[in-house]
Amino acid sequence: MKTWQKFALWYSALTLAYLYPLVLNFRSLAGHGDAWQFVWNFWWIKKAITEPGAHLFYTNYLHWPDGISLLLQTFTLLNSMVGVVLSYAVGLVAAYNVLVIAHFIFAALAMYALCWYITKHHLAAFIGGFLFSFSPYHLVHFYGHLHLLSIEVFPLAVLFVLRTLEGKRWDWIGAGIVCGLTAYLDWYYFFFLFLMLGFLVIWQLACKAASRNRSIILRLVLIAVLTALIASPYLGTVARGISQDLDVIGHDPLKNSNDLKSFFIPGGRSAYHEVTSWYWNHWPGWRESGSYVGLSVIFLLLWGFGKARTNHFWLWTILGLLFAILSLGPYLQIGGRVVTSFHLPYDWLVRHIEVLQYAGVPARFFVVTSLCLGILVSKTITKLTQYRRGTAMAIIFLIALMIEYFPAPVEVSATTYSPFYTQLAQDRDQYAIIDISDAPAKVLYYQTIHGHPLIDGYTTRPTISANTFLEKTLVVHDLVAEGERFRNKTPPQDGKKILMNLNVRYILIPRDEQDLKRYMAKLKLPLVYEDALLEAYQVY
Repeated sequence: MKTWQKFALWYSALTLAYLYPLVLNFRSLAGHGDAWQFVWNFWWIKKAITEPGAHLFYTNYLHWPDGISLLLQTFTLLNSMVGVVLSYAVGLVAAYNVLVIAHFIFAALAMYALCWYITKHHLAAFIGGFLFSFSPYHLVHFYGHLHLLSIEVFPLAVLFVLRTLEGKRWDWIGAGIVCGLTAYLDWYYFFFLFLMLGFLVIWQLACKAASRNRSIILRLVLIAVLTALIASPYLGTVARGISQDLDVIGHDPLKNSNDLKSFFIPGGRSAYHEVTSWYWNHWPGWRESGSYVGLSVIFLLLWGFGKARTNHFWLWTILGLLFAILSLGPYLQIGGRVVTSFHLPYDWLVRHIEVLQYAGVPARFFVVTSLCLGILVSKTITKLTQYRRGTAMAIIFLIALMIEYFPAPVEVSATTYSPFYTQLAQDRDQYAIIDISDAPAKVLYYQTIHGHPLIDGYTTRPTISANTFLEKTLVVHDLVAEGERFRNKTPPQDGKKILMNLNVRYILIPRDEQDLKRYMAKLKLPLVYEDALLEAYQVY
């Protein structure tokens, strides 16, 4: 068995350990919240491919009857296409779980390949792969961010670009393919690759005269051309379809930035979260941030600065620091206190690259810092093993890092559902449902069971017209507008007629929610089904 194959087995075992208890609950969904949306994505893409007249970027299965644009939906198309294929064999939920697990293994192997290319040292490369894939950044996105789990693109792109810069003839093809396909995984990562690889290329061209020959420059241009050719069908479709109806307001960057202390204190997903809750419990961005570096990493790199400094060492140090600073967002935050006396580089970047205004999650810049940390640690371990007992010290460091990065047991979500959805699936009539029996994201999962249109629907980015419909339509406004389950205690006299005109046949509510039960009674809707999970009222 080859070395990388042995390490693949180790990475697989570590994945199952770090994602405990997912392996014991594989029929449950990995994570919660937005994870249901990706399961729905698989279902919708399968339907768009197989159903005549269906369109990938538009659906009236959500926000019936007019439908809604899905141009800005977080489809993570490459992941979803693989998920669709897997779903034929194992089902939608298991397909999602397989992809989650695969990304941890693939990210570790990709980083191992990059670190081995740089160091030619297997143990150092293995540690670099572990640090990158099992970093707090990667683990925090276990919770509903399939697109952000696809971090293997970063070491792969760097590997191919480095080899191109060193004169390898055909690696520009690999670089172009990886960069182009990243657009089909996540737009954040596509932009981060542009910044990171641009910095890397400029550094290498400035520092190594051998990289400035015509053939290498030509191959770098070909990387850009191939990237554009692969990415343009998707990005071009989105760009052409953007309209004023799309609500493209991004997240609040201040609430989704890293706090300076988060680099040094384990966060809310750590195995030690109860010990550090005094910090992250009062910080609004803890669910998005996984920026803990690790004390073992800090101490090792402090030693490395004195022993292993090279031009390459400075490259990854500066790049890592740059992206760490960008992850802090527009203003410095220290322990939840916002320092507004000066602006950070992210604020300048947003003002000069307007598309970032529609994102608003600076904490995600830290993925590149994790990559740089993995490379720096790998190079330092290579230097350390040259000393007597250096290999033993490297193994001790790895054990310490594993302990520091170990997460709290991951959360999984039950996939149980009311038998009423199975009954609905058997009904081939075309009608809509108002389903407020559960959280909006999980209602999407229920739709993959029953297959009927929903009068509203949880999407990555809503449209102004869809929101207006929910706000202005009587009865609908009471039940689902702005995500609220109930507002008005008295429905209009023609409420039932309004629902019939919208072709709504059933309203599903949580079991024993008294205000909603009274509302259904005032609408004079009969209760036609109930169980421990929901109550179903029939409109016609």
